[in-house]
Amino acid sequence: RCAATAGAWEAARYPYAPRVNPTSLSIAASSLAADGRPLHQRAGEEVRRKAERRQALRARVAAEEDATFTPAINPTSEALLAAAADADPPPPCWAPPAAGGGAGSAVTERLAAEAAALAERRARREEQREAEEAAACPFAPKLNEISVRLAEGSEGGGQPVLARMQAWSAGRCERQREREQALEEEEAALFTPSISEATQLLLTARPGRLSETEEERTVRLARTDPLVREEWRAAAEAANLARHPFAPRIDGISARIARPKSDDELMRDPRGKARRASAVEAWRRAEEEGRTFAPRLSAASEAIAARVTDRLHPADQATLSERVQAEMREKAARRAAALAEREEEALAGCTFAPTPGRPPPPRVPPGEARAIKGLSRHLERKELARRREEEQRAREAKAFNTAAVRSTTTPFTVPCPFSLSQSRAAYA
Repeated sequence: RCAATAGAWEAARYPYAPRVNPTSLSIAASSLAADGRPLHQRAGEEVRRKAERRQALRARVAAEEDATFTPAINPTSEALLAAAADADPPPPCWAPPAAGGGAGSAVTERLAAEAAALAERRARREEQREAEEAAACPFAPKLNEISVRLAEGSEGGGQPVLARMQAWSAGRCERQREREQALEEEEAALFTPSISEATQLLLTARPGRLSETEEERTVRLARTDPLVREEWRAAAEAANLARHPFAPRIDGISARIARPKSDDELMRDPRGKARRASAVEAWRRAEEEGRTFAPRLSAASEAIAARVTDRLHPADQATLSERVQAEMREKAARRAAALAEREEEALAGCTFAPTPGRPPPPRVPPGEARAIKGLSRHLERKELARRREEEQRAREAKAFNTAAVRSTTTPFTVPCPFSLSQSRAAYA
């Protein structure tokens, strides 16, 4: 009852109310057991009940095989059965059995004919539904002739797409294996050089090379053998020079000319400096000739450029900041003077003459302290109040033990000082 109430309340929240036909209502009513359990909770019982009904039907059919009773069906029922089948009516169940057939052959043939007619009607309904869907869908793809020929000439045209893709993948793998096998056969048929007797002799003279690894062979060929060859070449050159005792004599000028120059000598070369300066000047003239832009300067800019007589020189870089600050001070002074002149011009026509009031108190010199009445008494009272507070805190700490460490596991209560009022208004 609670579940039904909750379901009704949940359904009342949604205004949508679907229309259910009587057949669906009867199916939904029959799907609930007497105790109100849904179908998924009693699925096992339903399966067992169906199995029992099927077994009972089989037993009844087996019992009716030897029955000799033949019911009589009127022509109206037979016509209705033929119209429902929409085909040639099956032979009636009371017809004499075929030769060699038992008494139950007529029932079996009738059931088979009904199943075939049902399957045919289902196929016609499916074709009709597909035709209606095709008529409702206006999309009609256009296939070119090449695609049609490819689809007709493809292997396994009657197979589904997945099977054709699997067959194509298997064929691709097979072709890949064939190509790899052909490549291996080609590599096997390549030229194989024969090792000469000298190599065999070297390997026999140096048996250590037969057992060396790839890494050791790489190190030997990259490092050891080049060093050995360099030593042999140096020894051959020394032997060749030893065979020629002639030694030419070189004078000091030739020796100095042949000696390579250092960086300092190259930098101090005056001819090189002159060549560099001439090259820089030629490049600057070429750059200036290629620049056709000629800006127009205003009269104010020309006057400022005429007043500036000193130019920035590398030797004056140390005093640049000082000169900039001096110019800024001069500019500030000129601005202040111009502002004062404008204020004087503005106040020249002003007739207001204020009457001075009480003169201000004399200013205390910076080095002399000014006496304030009552300050010493105020400081004494603050000091006295501070001492009283310190004494009160000391008495509270001694009486209530406020310095003890509090812990949540302490089995006793630690007393705390009361919040006592210090004003007389509380007693009024």
